[in-house]
Amino acid sequence: MMRRLGLAALVAALWCGAAFATDCSGTIISGGSAQAVANISGNVSGLLVMNNSANLMCIAWTGNAAAIAGTNCAAGSWPLAPGTSTTAGGSFNNPLNIKISTLSIISSGTGDRFSCERQ
Repeated sequence: MMRRLGLAALVAALWCGAAFATDCSGTIISGGSAQAVANISGNVSGLLVMNNSANLMCIAWTGNAAAIAGTNCAAGSWPLAPGTSTTAGGSFNNPLNIKISTLSIISSGTGDRFSCERQ
């Protein structure tokens, strides 16, 4: 009986404390303008972002992402390299001990796609 109660308590703890991934993927609404990524709020402890376009993307988790002439990211922004038809673009995965409360992304092309998953 004790074994059964212990196992039930362990399963309940794991189930209640589990964090499930949420899709935050999207497209660039207006090329050349930074936009907030949806579903990023509070203290996100797991985040994966990938560039699915042929254009450079820049991301920032403090302030607005910024690009310089579409070829480099400005100070405070981090590059996600462009992809090709056969190669995936650049990606970013934050360390679990760093919490992110906002994410901004920019690309030169309207409609450029990015994949995003938060936990």
